[in-house]
Amino acid sequence: MSGCGASEESSLQHPAAPELTSEALEEPSLRGRAWNAPLQGVLAAGSSHSLALDADGTLWAWGYNAYGQLGDGTTRNRSFPVKAVGLGKVKAVATGRMHSLALGKDATVWAWGDNMAGQLGQDPGNFMPNPTPALVSGLTDVVAIATGESHSLALREDGTVWGWGDNI
Repeated sequence: MSGCGASEESSLQHPAAPELTSEALEEPSLRGRAWNAPLQGVLAAGSSHSLALDADGTLWAWGYNAYGQLGDGTTRNRSFPVKAVGLGKVKAVATGRMHSLALGKDATVWAWGDNMAGQLGQDPGNFMPNPTPALVSGLTDVVAIATGESHSLALREDGTVWGWGDNI
């Protein structure tokens, strides 16, 4: 797995990004770390954090974590992938600016991180970080998920789309 960009808050898996310059690079270079677990090919990138699923459906996260958007039970930034806690097997992930969603293999939706606009499916205005994934109640039979900056969406098996968060 490779990533490109400024790597603010270690979102590209290395603690210190190279100094930014306006000069053109003669030869592009990639920096990264070898991933030791086989990936499913499911990745998501938020404003400054990233998520990936391994072949077993385990969720890994790294980058900026002030709102708990990595789901590891803390608000510490992570330079290297850590496992999310409290989740079963996952088949899809989505990231907003400062929140994350997971679609469980059992068709349930889990949310964590910033909830200022209600994007976690909880009452809005919660100023506290939500660093542990929590079940979004009332949603079953979900087949796909997506996020915007501060809102979340779920597509159910019956074709209905459910939305919550900012301006929904």
